[in-house]
Amino acid sequence: MINEIQSSVTAFHYDRKSGAFQELQTVSTLPKDFNGRNSTAEVEVDRNGRFLYGSNRGQDSIACLRSTRQRGR
Repeated sequence: MINEIQSSVTAFHYDRKSGAFQELQTVSTLPKDFNGRNSTAEVEVDRNGRFLYGSNRGQDSIACLRSTRQRGR
């Protein structure tokens, strides 16, 4: 999930049995030294589920985050 106002991405674990989501981690889409206004927009996952891409409007960039979990686990 991309968090538009906070400029971050949150990863969840989905439990198929219960249908519940458990929050795993939230990370920024911005570099630590960025100092300005920003919001995020689009989020996409590559077809192998290894990388997530999120767009930053104020910084005018694409954040690329690598997944440490593999799809289907």
